[in-house]
Amino acid sequence: MSAHSRSGRSKRPWPSCFGFVAFDPRNDWAAEILSGAEDEVASRRLSLLVCGLRSRQPEAGEATIRSWFRERRVAGVIFAGPRPREWELMQLARRAGVGVAVVGPNAPFPGCIIMRSDNLSAGWSIARHLHELSHRRVALIGGPPESQDSRERARGLSLGLSAHRIEVVASHSFAVSRYHANEGAQYGDRWLATPRARAPTAVVLANDAMALGFMRRVQAKGVSIPEDVSVIGFDDAPIASQVFPGLTTARQEMRRMGAEASIALAGIFRGDLPQRLISTFPMPLVVRQSTGPAPSGARTGLV
Repeated sequence: MSAHSRSGRSKRPWPSCFGFVAFDPRNDWAAEILSGAEDEVASRRLSLLVCGLRSRQPEAGEATIRSWFRERRVAGVIFAGPRPREWELMQLARRAGVGVAVVGPNAPFPGCIIMRSDNLSAGWSIARHLHELSHRRVALIGGPPESQDSRERARGLSLGLSAHRIEVVASHSFAVSRYHANEGAQYGDRWLATPRARAPTAVVLANDAMALGFMRRVQAKGVSIPEDVSVIGFDDAPIASQVFPGLTTARQEMRRMGAEASIALAGIFRGDLPQRLISTFPMPLVVRQSTGPAPSGARTGLV
């Protein structure tokens, strides 16, 4: 059964309730998606069940989700940033006639409604911004290799930097296993240990949490941002505008994607066909104080 079909719905009553599944619904990214979904669901007088899979016993969370479908407790479900192992749950939902929407997929999920961000273009925008600021040495600290978002961000940035003939410093460009502030802080130690003449003048990290972790670590050692190094993240989490210097970042329309996923599921609940299965949202670059011109010596090759 496809994401937009429900045969026999008139003979089988469905609950006015949707589900929301994320590895950790409390992290900034998932929480923003959840907030957008909740607002839209509440406006339609529907309810929302939430389940996180980050626990010492993820099997318990998966069992809870299966019970939603077995006991017909939800008419649709949103998966935020699902991993390949959640594909089995999506198939189970579809077999039960439950609509499935996926926000930020990390793998192809055929037959599901997809809400994704234009990470490739976001990488290009960052490269153009750094070119305009005369940066010539850039570090890229990517997210988990299995993350489609992370791969597309890295690819877009690399292509953009190459087009502007900007060096990606190989020893300062790698992927990490998780989107976490500690990963950014650990890279900060590497940056601090590099002679300034060879250190990247701009650092792009895979999300805002990593970028802020890097900023805190180097600022604690007296590094000035952006005078000594420019820093850029991805997502535009709420905290990005609350720190100083404010973080330059590529904004994900997280609340909007959550709302649009709910709208699509509500349409399926009414028996409507979705206008499209895949929706791609732009990621505008939000320029704040964490980026500035490259140090003058770096621009001329004297540093």
